[in-house]
This record gives sequence, C-alpha cells and structure tokens, in this order.
Amino acid sequence: MKKNIVHLSKGFAEARVWEISQELSMTPAERQEAALYLREKVWGANQPDVREWHRRTK
Repeated sequence: MKKNIVHLSKGFAEARVWEISQELSMTPAERQEAALYLREKVWGANQPDVREWHRRTK
C-alpha cells in the first residue's frame, strides 16, 4: 500500500478534487488492495456476505 499522505484543504470542494485525483493516480490493483485492507480493518476476519443479506430481505 502507498504511504499515507496528508493534505489540508480549504473547503469540501477542494478536498473532493484532491481525493479524486489521488484515486485516479492509483492502479486498479492498488485500489482493490486498499479496499480489502479497509474491509478487513472494519469487519475483521469474520466478514458478512452481503449477497446473503440481500437474498434474505426479498
């Protein structure tokens, strides 16, 4: 994963533009790696299956 970078913005619009530029600078593999890292950080090793939840709510 890339090193954490801090960017202080003067407003929400500037922050959003910077965020989008950072996302576009990442390769698809880097974005998938970041998503996997965040999912494991939030849900841990026992991650719920979203597809199963959708099947039960119909």
